[in-house]
Amino acid sequence: MPGLIIVSAMTAAIQVASPLPPTLQNAYEPSAAHPFGQRNPDAAEALDDYEFMVGYFACNDVRTNPGQEPVAYSTEVRGQYYLNGHGFINHTYSPRGVGVMTYSWNPDENAWVVDYTAAPAFARSTWHEVDTGVDGEQATETPGGQPGVMIRSVFHDQSSTGFSWRLDAVTPQGRLTLQTSECRRLI
Repeated sequence: MPGLIIVSAMTAAIQVASPLPPTLQNAYEPSAAHPFGQRNPDAAEALDDYEFMVGYFACNDVRTNPGQEPVAYSTEVRGQYYLNGHGFINHTYSPRGVGVMTYSWNPDENAWVVDYTAAPAFARSTWHEVDTGVDGEQATETPGGQPGVMIRSVFHDQSSTGFSWRLDAVTPQGRLTLQTSECRRLI
């Protein structure tokens, strides 16, 4: 039973420890009362950029690989605040696997940095905010693995009922849309 004694000692130590510093509190994380978390009032104003994605969405996606027929499938997206309400995260569930994008504001760059991870076919990339020159569009991009190719994720048609999204390959010759998604809010 030594393990129980250690656990009891650890529990007692935790109970007498001082409260967490304010930067480590979790008041704005998802909870029963706020299943998607809450925006921290001290968060960067730019966090409002992704407010349209807070919630649970059903999406209709079309993947258009060059030289192949388009493939349509359904996805689900859950968007919520994280980092105690200072950042945003979305989880995408599809027949192709699970993807997670974390959105963090970098005050030094005055821009969003977005990290993407996927499974079961592992993928990881870091995206940076870019200006598309179109009002109402928000975009991030990352190198596409080939010289001169950037992969750009663009959100548009945001409203209280949903949003649209597309994935483009941008080359010196122009833009090729690789995927589109129409998402409608469920919650």
